[in-house]
Amino acid sequence: MSIAAPVRLDAFVVFQCDQGYYMRGESRAQCLGDNRWNYAVPTCNIKRCPNRNVRNASKAPNKNNWVYQETVTYTCREGYRMGGRARSTCQSNNHPTNPSGTWSSNPPSCTRIRCPNRNVDSATKAPNKHVWYYGESVTYACREGYRMVGVATSTCQSNDQVRGTWSSDQPSCIRKTCNSLVIADGTVSPRRETYNY
Repeated sequence: MSIAAPVRLDAFVVFQCDQGYYMRGESRAQCLGDNRWNYAVPTCNIKRCPNRNVRNASKAPNKNNWVYQETVTYTCREGYRMGGRARSTCQSNNHPTNPSGTWSSNPPSCTRIRCPNRNVDSATKAPNKHVWYYGESVTYACREGYRMVGVATSTCQSNDQVRGTWSSDQPSCIRKTCNSLVIADGTVSPRRETYNY
């Protein structure tokens, strides 16, 4: 910033920084004559936005100093879902002497992906808990007298990094049975087609 044209004695000049820059020094100066001014020419410095890190997320570009019009993009770690906006741009706050810029949006959040709790009738599960997060596995075991239909172990996963889904359908436990017996020249009591365990 400089004064290019001649200015008459006692005249004032006003300085103004471009959008995205803040002023350091006085915003106006008075001509004292003999090429002397009552204040030095101020400087215009680019505004900076505070560095923001998001837990369980990476950012690109990966740096700590941000200036006007730069954009940061956050990506949640595998197994976490994003809430809010992934991209934010460093903007001017329109205050001519404030060195700090402002971000265009609040920082996002990354929360662990959860799968719905599943209980199987006539079975136990290990570990025995009710909240399941991405990457955790549950194993079901049928009670005595029951047999399992389906896959015993299932893992919490996600295909879209938003919703948690189990790696297999929920199994079921059905009662073990025995077929009816036939005895020559005799009877079986009680007479049934099948017998439960």
